[in-house]
Amino acid sequence: MFHLQMPVIAALATMAGYGVLLILALRRRPHRSQTERLVLFYLGLSAFWTLALAIQVWQGLQPWFVALWDWVAWLGPVALSVLLAILALEAFIYPGGRWVGALGAGCLLVLLILARRLGDVNAQEIIVLRVGAWTGFTGGALAVVLLNYTRLTRPLYRNRALYWLIALSLVAIGEALIPAAGLVLPVRQLGLPARLIGVGLLTYAVFRYSLPDVKRLVRQAVATSVVGVIAFALYLVAMQISLTIYQMLAWTPLPFAQRQFLGALAAIFVAFLLMVVHAPLNRAVRAGLGRLLIGEGYNPAQAVRTYSQRVSNIVHLERLAETAVKTISEVLGVRRGALLLVNERESGGAEVRVVPGMGEVEVREAHFSPRSPVLESLKAGQPVTQYDIDMHPRFRGVKPSERKWQWDLDMEVWVPIHARRTLIGILALGAKGSGEPYTGQDLELLVAMAGQTAVALENARLFEDLQQKHQEISQLNENLRQAYQQLQKLDKAKSDFINIASHELRTPLTQVRGYADILADMVQAGDVNQTYLLKTTGGIRKATDRLERIISAMLDVSEIGADALRLVRTEVRLATVVKMAADIWKEALKQRQQHLAIVGLDELPPIQADQQRLVQAFSHLINNAIKYTPDGGRIEIRGRLVDEDEGIVHVVVADTGIGIDPEDQELIFEQFYRVGSADLHSTGTVKFKGAGPGFAGRWALRARATGCENCYPGSAPRRTPRSPPRWFPRGLR
Repeated sequence: MFHLQMPVIAALATMAGYGVLLILALRRRPHRSQTERLVLFYLGLSAFWTLALAIQVWQGLQPWFVALWDWVAWLGPVALSVLLAILALEAFIYPGGRWVGALGAGCLLVLLILARRLGDVNAQEIIVLRVGAWTGFTGGALAVVLLNYTRLTRPLYRNRALYWLIALSLVAIGEALIPAAGLVLPVRQLGLPARLIGVGLLTYAVFRYSLPDVKRLVRQAVATSVVGVIAFALYLVAMQISLTIYQMLAWTPLPFAQRQFLGALAAIFVAFLLMVVHAPLNRAVRAGLGRLLIGEGYNPAQAVRTYSQRVSNIVHLERLAETAVKTISEVLGVRRGALLLVNERESGGAEVRVVPGMGEVEVREAHFSPRSPVLESLKAGQPVTQYDIDMHPRFRGVKPSERKWQWDLDMEVWVPIHARRTLIGILALGAKGSGEPYTGQDLELLVAMAGQTAVALENARLFEDLQQKHQEISQLNENLRQAYQQLQKLDKAKSDFINIASHELRTPLTQVRGYADILADMVQAGDVNQTYLLKTTGGIRKATDRLERIISAMLDVSEIGADALRLVRTEVRLATVVKMAADIWKEALKQRQQHLAIVGLDELPPIQADQQRLVQAFSHLINNAIKYTPDGGRIEIRGRLVDEDEGIVHVVVADTGIGIDPEDQELIFEQFYRVGSADLHSTGTVKFKGAGPGFAGRWALRARATGCENCYPGSAPRRTPRSPPRWFPRGLR
C-alpha cells in the first residue's frame, strides 16, 4: 500500500514543474546554443533529482528500491552545482568550463569512494566534503554572475545579469533548505518551490533574448504600492467624513427621512470630491515618484520641434553630427554618439563612414556585407539596438568583423536615416547617463528625429561633395601648373641636348678632318715623318673612340626609351662591379686629387644583374661624383643588406659635392635632362662641373628599374647648389 505524504506530493509537483519547463524549452526554437543545451540538461537532471527526493520518503516502497535512489538524492546537489557553475561560465563567455567539469567529476568520484569505505553517507567527513563541494561550485557560479553584473555598463546586459543573480540566489537558497535525507520539516519544504522558481527564472533568462527590466518592474511595484496606500487613505478619510456628517445629522431635530436624505447627499458629495481628486492626485504621485526614481521626463513633440529647428540649416557634416547628438543628449541624456554616412554599393552591402558627434568615438571606416541582418533591418526602417545584435537569433548571421566594429564603437542603438526610400545614414547613440535602457517611447522619438535629419544630411553631403570637387579641381590646376613648368624645362633640355650633342659630335669630327688634312698635305709634299705620322693617326684614333662612345651612348638611350635594351642577368657581386667601375676613373681621381672609399660591399650577398650594364651605371655615377665634387673632395660608395630573407641590398654613392636643387630632383631621371645651364657645357669628362650630354641620368634610371634587381644605386639629396659643401648622399645629375 503506497502512502503519499505531503512532502512526496510537493516533490512530485515540483518534478512536474521541471517537466513543464523542459517541454516549453524544447518547443522554443530548433537552433540551440551551447548554453541552451546545458539548461535543457540541467532541467532534466533537476527533475530526476527531485524524483529521487520523493522516493526517499515515499512510504510503502521496497527498501532495496529506495536504496538505489538514495545515491541519486545524496549526490544530486553536488552534480547540479557543478553543472550550474559550467552554465554560468558558458553564458557569460568565460573559459574554463571543461576544467570545472573535470574538477566536479573528481569530487563526485572522491565522495563515492569515501562513502564506500566508511559505509555511512551521513558520516561527518562525507557531510563536510559534500557541503564544501556544493558551496564551492554554487558560490563560484554566483561569483561569475556578480562579477559580470558589476563589470557590465550597458543596461540591458546588466538587466540580464540581474535575472541570473536572482535566479541563482533562489536556487542556492532552495537547495540549502532541502535536506539530503528526506523532507520532514515543513520549513524545508519551502526549498522545493524556491528552487523551482529560481530554475524557471534561469530558463526564462536563457531562452528569452528580451527580458523585462527588473528595475522598472520594481519601480512600478513601488509606485503602485504608494498609489494604493494613498488611495486607501483617501477612502478612509472619505468614509470618516461621511460617518461624521451622519452623526452630526443625528443630533438635529429634523425628521428621520430628512436626515437620511441629507446624509445620502453628503455621502454623494464626498464621493464626488473623491472622484475629482483621485485621478489628478494619482497622476501627480506617479509623476513625482518617476522624477524621484528615474529623473525628469520629456515632451516628445517639443523635443522633435527643437531638434528640427537646430539641424535644418546646417551644411557641415561635423557640425550636423555634433548638433544632432547634443540635442538628443539634452532630451535623453546620452553620453556619446555619432552620425554614420552610408553609401550603398551596386554589388550589395554598404560602405560606412563615421562622423563623431559627442564623446570619444573610434573613427574607422567599415562596411556592411550584402546579406547583413543589421543592414536589412536598417533598410526596412527599423531601429536596432546593440543588445538585439548580440542576443536576437535573427542577427546570428552577422559577420565577426562587422560585429567587432559595432562593438568597438560602443553604441547602444542604431537609428536609420532614409531619403527617398534609400538608407543614407545612421544615428548611432551610446548608453544613457542615467544607466536606463532605451524604451519604446525613446525609439519612437529617435525615429522621428532621424526623419528630420534626412534633409539636413543630404544638404551636408552635397556641400561636402562640392568642397571635395573644389579641392580636386584646385589640385588638378596645381598639378597642371607644375607639369607645365616641367614641360618647359624638358623642352629647353631637349633644345640644349641638340646643341650639346651637335657640339659633342662636331668636336671629334673636326679632329678627324684636321688630322686627315694634315696627312693629305704630308703625302702631297712627300714629307712623311714616321714619328709625326704615328702621332697623327693616334689623334684620329682618339677622336674616333670618343665619337664611338657618344654614338653608343645615344643608341643605348634610344633602346632604353623603346624598352628594347637586352639585359643578361647573372649572379654578380657588387664589390667586383664597383671595383671595375672605379678602375676606369683612377687617373681622373688622381688628377682631381679626390679620395674614393668603398665601404661594406664585400659583406653583401651576390645579386642577379647584368654585370656589363651595372658597371656602366656605376661608372656614370662615379664620373658624376668626380665632376661635381671640388678638387680634394671625398667620394664614398657604401652598401648595406636591407632584407636578408629577400636578399635586398642598398647601395649609396655619396660625395662632398655641390648637390642638386630640390626642384630638379624629380627631373634628373628624365631623358636628356641636365642640371644647370647649357652654357657651362664642357667636352671634358672630369673637369669640375663639366656637364655631359645628359645620358647619365637616363642610364641610372634604367639601372634602378631593370638592370639590377634589389640594387638601388644612389639616393636623392635635399640641398640646393647654393648650400655650403658638406658630407651628404647625392644621386645622379
